[in-house]
Amino acid sequence: MTLPYLPPWQSVEEVAGNIGFSRRAILYWVERGEFPEPRKVRGKLRWRWSEVDAWMARSGQNPPATNTEVSDGVARERAERAAGL
Repeated sequence: MTLPYLPPWQSVEEVAGNIGFSRRAILYWVERGEFPEPRKVRGKLRWRWSEVDAWMARSGQNPPATNTEVSDGVARERAERAAGL
């Protein structure tokens, strides 16, 4: 079912889909303090859409990190996963 509005609380996958950036990029920006912090809602991490929307307005929808930095973060995560960390 498609809603005629964006839900007020969204998972990282929903936020990523709605703003056009990857899940990994969002988590990377949260880690660096450059994206709104998620909160636990019923035991799951959720972002308040109004905060994400405000971030987009402030940033002009530009990513807060370069593609290289995000790619490095993704490569680091894959290496850690492969090493069983």
